[in-house]
Amino acid sequence: MFKNFFCILVVFLLLFSAQSFSQILFTAKLDGNQETPNPVVTTATGTAWAVLSPDMTTLTYHVTYAQLDSTFTASHFHLAPAGVGGGVVQAITFTGNTASGQWTGFADSILAKLLKQEIYVNIHSAKYPGGEIRGQLIPVDDAIGFTAMLDGSQETPNPIVTNAKGTGWAVLKDDGSEIEYSVTIAGLSSNFTASHFHNAPAGVTGGVVHPITFSDSTSTGSWTGFSENMISELIKNNLYFNVHTTNNPGGEIRGQLIHQGEIMFNARLEGNNETPNPITTDGNGTAWAVLSADKSTLYYNVTYAQLDSQFTAAHLHLAPEGVTGGVIHPITFTGNSASGSWVGFADSILAKLVKEHIYVNIHSVKNPGGEIRDQLHNVDGIGFTVWLDGSQETPNPITTDAKGTGWAVLKDTAKSIDHNITIAGLSSNFTAAHFHNAPAGVTGGVVQPITFSDSSSNGTWTGFAQNFISELLKNRLYFNVHTTNNPGGEIRGQIIFSNIVSGNIPVELISFNASVKDNSITLSWTTATEINNRGFEIQRRNENNTWLTIGFIHGKGTSTEVQSYSFIDENLIPGKYSYRLKQVDFDGRFEYSNIVNVKIGSPLSFELSQNYPNPFNPTTTINFTLPEKTNVNLKVYNILGSQVAEVLNEVKDAGSYSVNFKAQGLSSGIYIYKISTGSGKEISRKMTLLK
Repeated sequence: MFKNFFCILVVFLLLFSAQSFSQILFTAKLDGNQETPNPVVTTATGTAWAVLSPDMTTLTYHVTYAQLDSTFTASHFHLAPAGVGGGVVQAITFTGNTASGQWTGFADSILAKLLKQEIYVNIHSAKYPGGEIRGQLIPVDDAIGFTAMLDGSQETPNPIVTNAKGTGWAVLKDDGSEIEYSVTIAGLSSNFTASHFHNAPAGVTGGVVHPITFSDSTSTGSWTGFSENMISELIKNNLYFNVHTTNNPGGEIRGQLIHQGEIMFNARLEGNNETPNPITTDGNGTAWAVLSADKSTLYYNVTYAQLDSQFTAAHLHLAPEGVTGGVIHPITFTGNSASGSWVGFADSILAKLVKEHIYVNIHSVKNPGGEIRDQLHNVDGIGFTVWLDGSQETPNPITTDAKGTGWAVLKDTAKSIDHNITIAGLSSNFTAAHFHNAPAGVTGGVVQPITFSDSSSNGTWTGFAQNFISELLKNRLYFNVHTTNNPGGEIRGQIIFSNIVSGNIPVELISFNASVKDNSITLSWTTATEINNRGFEIQRRNENNTWLTIGFIHGKGTSTEVQSYSFIDENLIPGKYSYRLKQVDFDGRFEYSNIVNVKIGSPLSFELSQNYPNPFNPTTTINFTLPEKTNVNLKVYNILGSQVAEVLNEVKDAGSYSVNFKAQGLSSGIYIYKISTGSGKEISRKMTLLK
């Protein structure tokens, strides 16, 4: 997905306290046995996946079916648990045997129904109007993780000045009926009096919805029996931990529960986990860690309390549970809490993390080998989505109507990969299918065969070498389906980590410009980073205000380097033209760029548009047009007339341009942005920064 380039350098502390970049994956295996009240005997099968967007307002889905006994008539999402027939809640539109789309505008209650596995996909046919094949949408896995950093600054309406801090996590388990949690706090200014879950978004005070019982400085427990709306409130980040004290009866420290969509690990630290000799101690702790989307950084937060003697050090160690291992990374504490990141580790560490071979260890004077410890535990399973078509084949994309849907789940402490695939529309006979090892856009060798039964495959891969865990997490494995006409592969689908989200490391668009030469318009755009980028549809708006796709440019898959692209729209008649880019991921998700407007036949005027959004924080877009080739200088001034930034200073052809400005290091207020050309023309406008 597109993301403004200037938003890259967001402080990651804000990630965990302000907004969520999460995505929840659901999968389904469709067959006739799940139809109710009468199972259908049919050879038809299907595969589906759905991903809930970061703001919990959109469900992006992809479905493929094959071998229906009669003509396809319709498909829908239905509302009912497994084994029960339910009403239609959303239509699914197919093109051939595959559907790719989005469901928006649903009520908050649907979030709870999804988590309780009470939504299913149903494929109807002429012979079976009630449904021929069906598949319940199942979360991957049964747990969804949330993290919290507790401090006084989050208390509202009056933040509390205190040295107290805390670390917490929560896991929504099973069918949405249980929330398991662990919290450790330290440094309270006065006696602890109570703690609760409260219901309100960040910055708002909310009522108590559930008590939290502490044993000294740590609470570990589970919450059951909550109403369905609490599931929605939890997912929308509207629940928080609050710790009350004598001096601060309304709360001394608070931590919003934030849904984390990357790979999350959690830990409860205690003396019984130390080895070879468990430690008898009152010491305890809570820790969580989140692996970044590009697999290069591990962000962590740890709090300990009640050590039997003075703290001396803390580290990440390398060893499985019950075994002592060497230090691989130090953890720096400020008081009883640590918040930091680990970068620069080898790819092999990814496998160790997934296999739970890394643990947190807190050392003390009395226990130099460690007083409290726990493994970094997976929060259940890791899901991957796949979209198969001919365009991903390389070095020569295949022109074919064939498509497929697949998913893979890495589970059982990285010992197995469950996978499910359905394909349809092959141009010739199926010959074989495999897992291959290579990043997007590169041909790789076979690493594991995939056995199909007709048009579907459902299997588990075990016994793979440890390096394949890293390869899978790095998006370097793909499904490939071979046919008689295309022995090298007719359709291919990169196996993409499902939580690449939405704002983690998306396609970050630096610029999108249009220039005119004679009767042609050249579109040019640049990206800062790309991940999971299949490519760009170039779209032009016609006189009926309808957007038409006029070309496609392949993306670079995953890249952390600046990439430049261009497209020429030729033989145009005089008039006004509007263009936009539709950036498409390998998993079918897409997003549109800003619109650029161009005029052929008469010169463009020299114009500077009002920035948008305005007011803004911290990034805004500035558009301008040039009637001729000239040097362009765009500067920003404060209200006193002092220059605070130079946004642009270079030669540009005639055309329409869009640039992004980030007010880094500037305070709230009114600013002037002024554009000047080599011919001496100037235009200025005001903009407002609100932080």
